[in-house]
Amino acid sequence: MKNKLIKQLFALSLTLLLALALTACVPEIHIHTGDGSSETAVTNETVSKEETTQKEEAKVESTSESSVNTSIASSEASRVDTNKKEESTASKETSSKSTSSSDNISKSKAKEIALKDAQLKESQIYDYEIELDRDNGVLHYDVSFEYEGRDYDYEINASSGKIISVEKPNVTSSEAKISKSKAKSTALSHAGVKAADISRYEIELEKDDGIWKYEISFNVGYVEYDYTINAENGKILESEKDIDD
Repeated sequence: MKNKLIKQLFALSLTLLLALALTACVPEIHIHTGDGSSETAVTNETVSKEETTQKEEAKVESTSESSVNTSIASSEASRVDTNKKEESTASKETSSKSTSSSDNISKSKAKEIALKDAQLKESQIYDYEIELDRDNGVLHYDVSFEYEGRDYDYEINASSGKIISVEKPNVTSSEAKISKSKAKSTALSHAGVKAADISRYEIELEKDDGIWKYEISFNVGYVEYDYTINAENGKILESEKDIDD
């Protein structure tokens, strides 16, 4: 009888121990009662999962915020860069328009205008120079050349082609009825030489004592010839021939 009681106690003890062990391993749960009250029992595993989930959500949120900030910064940088490019392009276009507008006449056209005013041909001039310049905000061509030892200087508006200013010798007069070429041929004929034989040829139209005269000089070898020819009738007023040392 005693042994049987001992065995029952031992079995009961084992049962209690087993029950305690199972209780420790079973996850805690929320038990809701019918009256709306609840017992909160969150296991370590559930808490761990919730913490992990919260961390992951926070990480995703942080990553998303960082991505948005990066996108905004990139967009702002792109906008600034675009504005700089637009300003640079506008500046280049303004500079281009101010220096070489398509409305401006060409250098060849400016040269043509100057030669027409001087009543000369391109083959007759030398030491020709032209450059684009700006004065008082106005673009103009500075055109210069020489003809028969005389200087010609023009300022021509680069937009309209109008002559702004001109400096040229007074080579024409209503009183000078004899042309330069005629006066030249008269002098050469008198000297008995040909145009191909001469060098250092110069001719000037001057008014002396109320008479228009051509002053002509040229060399043939070491001999220098000087002539004064009446520009009204073509007569030789003076002639000299010297040895040029």
